[in-house]
Amino acid sequence: MVVKQSHSTVEKWFESIKVEVLKIDPVAFAENFLTIDGLPLRLGGGTGWKFLADVYRYVATKALGPEGKPVVCVKARQVGATTMAAALELYFCTSDLFGTSPQKPPIRILHCFPALSLVQKFAKDKLSTMIRTSKDNYIIKHALSHNEETGKRRMDVPDDTLTEKQFKNENKLWVDSSANDAQRLQGMSVDCIFYDEVQRMNQDDIGNSKRTLTAARYGPKGQGIQMYFGTPLQRGSDFYKMWEASDKRFYHLRCSACKEYFKLYEPGSDSWEEIWLYANIVKCPHCEHEQDKIEAVENGKWVPSQIVMSNGEEPQYIGFHFNQLLIPYFDKEAIIREKPGIHATNSERIWKNEILGEFYSGSELPMSEEEIYQYCRNINKRISYGVPSVSKNINPKVIVPYQSPTFMGIDWGGKNDDLNSTIGKSYSSVVIISADRSGVLQIENAFKLKDNSWNHKKAIVNEMYRRFNIMLTVADLGYGSDIVPELQREYGGRIIGCLNSGSLINPVKYDPEELRMIVNHHTILEEIFGNMRKSKVLFPWKSYEQIHWLIEHFCSMEKEQRTFQGRVITRYVKGTGPNDGLSAFMYAYLAYKFYLTQGFKVKNHQINAKSNGPILAYLPGI
Repeated sequence: MVVKQSHSTVEKWFESIKVEVLKIDPVAFAENFLTIDGLPLRLGGGTGWKFLADVYRYVATKALGPEGKPVVCVKARQVGATTMAAALELYFCTSDLFGTSPQKPPIRILHCFPALSLVQKFAKDKLSTMIRTSKDNYIIKHALSHNEETGKRRMDVPDDTLTEKQFKNENKLWVDSSANDAQRLQGMSVDCIFYDEVQRMNQDDIGNSKRTLTAARYGPKGQGIQMYFGTPLQRGSDFYKMWEASDKRFYHLRCSACKEYFKLYEPGSDSWEEIWLYANIVKCPHCEHEQDKIEAVENGKWVPSQIVMSNGEEPQYIGFHFNQLLIPYFDKEAIIREKPGIHATNSERIWKNEILGEFYSGSELPMSEEEIYQYCRNINKRISYGVPSVSKNINPKVIVPYQSPTFMGIDWGGKNDDLNSTIGKSYSSVVIISADRSGVLQIENAFKLKDNSWNHKKAIVNEMYRRFNIMLTVADLGYGSDIVPELQREYGGRIIGCLNSGSLINPVKYDPEELRMIVNHHTILEEIFGNMRKSKVLFPWKSYEQIHWLIEHFCSMEKEQRTFQGRVITRYVKGTGPNDGLSAFMYAYLAYKFYLTQGFKVKNHQINAKSNGPILAYLPGI
């Protein structure tokens, strides 16, 4: 007997086949099952994102095989790389292509950041949102904890955490940090690692984290699938060395008239300004045909520029370079407005790194994270919380014996240390340092205030004096004009206000009547960065996660040089990131210098190596 299927049954059957076919292609998967903040994720169909769609497909096919190579993506800011990583991770874990048979075992993926603060931000803002807003709750329904029959949570499966996700067929995804020699990753075994913000990772952390790939079941044996992506910083960095060891692929547009391929962007050249005429119109350099940029991108392809390296060997990495010139919703005029000299604040470094995705020479970078790693680590030190309790019989305003003299710097701001804070542009930051007899400054603690109310600020200062027996504090007087005088009435000359000045003749001046110093911060920062390269400033590296924000603040400055009356003048200007922690350290450093030089009166000083420190200190106003 022949059973006739209804029209609706046949449609459902074909629809189910279509869904399964769509899961094979990572681009089709992303478009049909994922969204970006609830909005459609579009990579194909003439959208102008083909250059990125090709990278999706390369990672999901070539890098997955036993002959695959690690992938390096050198990119500008805001070009969709982190979204790509999240989409690929969910594709691997929920496409039903992995964990379905002994030949296709479960896949284990790690999304790795240089610090926990970045882990939390990605897991909360990017990954969880993409999971929560997937179409028809597709990703949620593929969670291991989801019961298909009841639609409710399975009680026999632990809940997912913010940074650990389990899916059907035992596929798993972790988000974690590689900091401190990848200590948090010890004992973990994975098949694939996405290294995010790799430009801020050091070589040891990357090397130790790759040990988790020893038993990888996908990719080359013992190496697994590796993808590195980040925004370039200075030449000579570990990220730069990866790129130099890659085949350096650049995206070539294709002319609709002569069918020839051509680069829109050539590193180190402004030729793109002649090719890209205006709006979204580009001109083919071969036949001079003018055409729509998006159409030329859709017909384009990736072309390697380094088949053999200078040493005659085959490239170790597959390298992709893409910048904001390829973003389909940017016209030429929008890019031109970002150029230094046109944009109000963008420097040459910002233009090179964050818009064009180029490595910069580094001469305008006063301090890098790699230099801090090389010169400024105290690998045996954690952040200190001072003395938790002091006898009630001891007046907290009187200096009590302490192992090393301690100093505090405060940079006031209006922004709370809270991801949801929308008030203010800069943080109130506190840095506490101690000084040994050889003049090495150890950062004891550093933090940003979570509350900028007047009472909270005063309470924090009182608590730091109590815990650390602070010798002397220098605090920003510009933003702290209300609270610094009040603190001085309580602590006298143990708190000095500070204002910035551009004077080159007298870079440091002190007014004992006003308990105020005026300094040329360019001169002081030059001195600080020089001392750091002499290992005279140490970070408590065992607490790397807690002080990572401070390291970023130290590396946020840029250097400019100009000639004035025959002299080369160095100026330090704020980069794209915050620098409040560096300012707070500068004030702590000024407190230390003031203490040793008796109010900037003594030059060529040093602490007596035979003593435990000076018996007398110059503390006016006490």
